[in-house]
Amino acid sequence: MEQDPIKPFIIILIFIVGITFFFLPSIIARKKKNALSIFLLNFLLGATGVGWIIALIWACKKESEPTIIYIEKGESVATKSVLEQDIETVEPIENANVEQEKKKTFDIFFVFILIILAVTLSFIIYSSNPKTNGSTAVTDPVYTHSDTAVKEHPILLDKTLAALKPNIGVILSTANVNDLFSIYGKENIAKEKDYDNEGNFLGYSYILFKNSKDEVTVSYSQEIPTIKIDKKSGIKTPEGIYIGMNIKQLLKINGAPTNFYGFEWDYAGLVSSFNEGRLENKGISITFSADQTASNYNEFLGDGTFSSSDIGVEKLQLTISEISITRKN
Repeated sequence: MEQDPIKPFIIILIFIVGITFFFLPSIIARKKKNALSIFLLNFLLGATGVGWIIALIWACKKESEPTIIYIEKGESVATKSVLEQDIETVEPIENANVEQEKKKTFDIFFVFILIILAVTLSFIIYSSNPKTNGSTAVTDPVYTHSDTAVKEHPILLDKTLAALKPNIGVILSTANVNDLFSIYGKENIAKEKDYDNEGNFLGYSYILFKNSKDEVTVSYSQEIPTIKIDKKSGIKTPEGIYIGMNIKQLLKINGAPTNFYGFEWDYAGLVSSFNEGRLENKGISITFSADQTASNYNEFLGDGTFSSSDIGVEKLQLTISEISITRKN
């Protein structure tokens, strides 16, 4: 599945807001004499929460006013000269040095924040790129199955796996769920409990592209996969069979009548035999659904077996509601 291009930008935006909030005490104190000390406290202990609060209080605390010295009349010329020198000459120099130190501290803080932002944003962009995020299941799969059908399948050679849809031949060549993960990626597979028609727990099944038109269910028994297609999935078997196909189309593919169980019991509508047709011994299992409003619907109920050639079957308007395919060794 293709990655949403908007998602990385949302992550970046959230990060910028978060880093700004985290360094809020340092930003407030950027022009204070203790800006560097507040920044170090903010940076080193801000993550503890207590350190962040102390840094914020310190940043908001008002600095003490400078001491003003008044010269009384009658003071000695020497004393006055020294004081005048302190006021008129020394103090401006000290103030200039303080301002320069403030600017220097702010510059160091600003450069440091830019470095953190650049490194972190680079990491986010790097991680969000499907080609470099370390998960090779989507664009550069490593196949663990010994069967060369997976490695050399033309669909896998011609298309990136991000755009790959479930393929019957590829899935049937897998031996376990790890093979399935390596081809389609864990993010495209959901694990669920599997039950038979009588409600008995069989194990776990794995749903590819759940709730999409490409949804298929895969289960394994002794390294043999079974694919189940139901609902309104658009997946077709190699023979061209699909959900919603009517019985006339199926009979044309099979080339022979089919037998099926009656409705309204555990195996309702399940094909019991393809009568030596083209679908016989192919590992394919098909279930029909019928029009329950048909006038003769009650004649096809129960655990009896019926044939597609029986009189009145056409009134049922049988369509395929479920397909199962098991690999034949």
